Amino acid sequence: MRIFRITPFLMLITLFLSSCGVKIVPKSNYHNEPKHISKKNYIIDQKTAAFVGQEMIRVKDYWVKEVKENFMLANNPFSITGGIVKISGDPNTKYGIQGETNINGKRLTVLKVPGSPAGAYGLLVERNGSPHNQVINILNNNVVIFYTFSISPSNLKFLQPIKQIVDGERGFINYELVFGGTDGKSITITYREYTANDMARPAFYQNLVYDINQKTIRFRDTVIKVDSVSNEEIIYTVIADGFR
Repeated sequence: MRIFRITPFLMLITLFLSSCGVKIVPKSNYHNEPKHISKKNYIIDQKTAAFVGQEMIRVKDYWVKEVKENFMLANNPFSITGGIVKISGDPNTKYGIQGETNINGKRLTVLKVPGSPAGAYGLLVERNGSPHNQVINILNNNVVIFYTFSISPSNLKFLQPIKQIVDGERGFINYELVFGGTDGKSITITYREYTANDMARPAFYQNLVYDINQKTIRFRDTVIKVDSVSNEEIIYTVIADGFR
């Protein structure tokens, strides 16, 4: 990020040419209502096969909140110039969100400009991500600088990344059952639990052992009918899983 510094004298000129101050209010970071993530690798009552080491059951079921990050990113290197002020930036810089304001009936996001004198300048971004053609001086009661700024490139956009946060209050399921083979007397299945971003949780591994003569085996609410099993392959049908 590069920006021309200006002298106190030029700052006074800028303020003299400025319009009234605007009010900046906090900007909400919530993107939308929580989203339900539900994925299964099987279909109830459908016969399936798995070899040793392959997953028999894979289930992900939880809720996530989509939250906007508290910064925006430019889609291109840019320069915004007006009068004595020149601001330049790049796509690698995170432009922190100061809040939002309303100018002439338009709701605008206010971005902090790294490197400006004591963080004096605020870029104004429209709802579609396009930069507004004015800049404010945050240190001087959010004064809108009078100059009409030129923006390069013309297709410059500021984008606000979105991250997903698991809503733990709604419950969380992410696990798999892996076929471990048989010794002729029992069937071995390994239970593995994962985090929301599919990272393994070593403390949540469990070896499950079932009698080979059982026609059905159960894990929690999941009921599996064993059609046939060998030391290489199991053919099975999930007949219930507790999900609506």
